[in-house]
Amino acid sequence: MFTNWASHHASVLSANLNKSKSDSTHWRPLVERNIPRLTFIEPELASVGLTEEEARNLYGDEVVVYKFRNKWLGKSMIVNDWNGVLKGIGRKGSNEILGAHLWGVKTGSLIQTLILAMDNGLGWKEVSDMIYGHPVLVEGILSLSLNMKNLTQL
Repeated sequence: MFTNWASHHASVLSANLNKSKSDSTHWRPLVERNIPRLTFIEPELASVGLTEEEARNLYGDEVVVYKFRNKWLGKSMIVNDWNGVLKGIGRKGSNEILGAHLWGVKTGSLIQTLILAMDNGLGWKEVSDMIYGHPVLVEGILSLSLNMKNLTQL
């Protein structure tokens, strides 16, 4: 398993060790989470949720996929790094973020915006409604979510 997931398990266990063994009502539950999958190559890979293949196996033709290229970002021009693709996976008629797969500069950090949204039941619309700084790499998440919101509402 991933170090981040194991660390989360350890923090839950540690919190529960200090609680009453006979009264589990106050124990901190181990809740299934949206775990980032990170690969620190150059440029970085980051993903969360379902892959496109997994989504299509579950939802068939309802699956919507959009790819945003980092080269369209102002910040990519500033840092002179044109590599990168942000891929969103959703479902027609649903706001739910099924999955996201990012390749590019700092994507290990960028994926956290989508994980925060997924962990709190927020979808493409809410992510696209946020106000983003400019010029920053996370604007790619804004562009991805705007397009996913439009595609899933069809």
